[in-house]
Amino acid sequence: MKIKLDERHTLISDQYCCWIEQARHSDKKGTDYQVRVSGYCGTINQALESYIDRKLLGSDAESAEELLREIRLLKEVLKKISDNINAKILEALA
Repeated sequence: MKIKLDERHTLISDQYCCWIEQARHSDKKGTDYQVRVSGYCGTINQALESYIDRKLLGSDAESAEELLREIRLLKEVLKKISDNINAKILEALA
């Protein structure tokens, strides 16, 4: 299963687990590619939590202000992802 979460993120699953990939662009090669940005998880909720953990624990922030800025951006991304998941569920139920 591949579900587009927003313009850059895709939820992917197989029969055992799910994970989130992010689309990126290589300036050197001029090509697009996918990077896994969450762990391999048993549920969608766990995949989203893994994505949050990776973003915050892998942060390069050197001050509380920078960390707060990253958290605000992360909240915006998660809001878009959540809105898209809800829209897809409502669409499937209709």
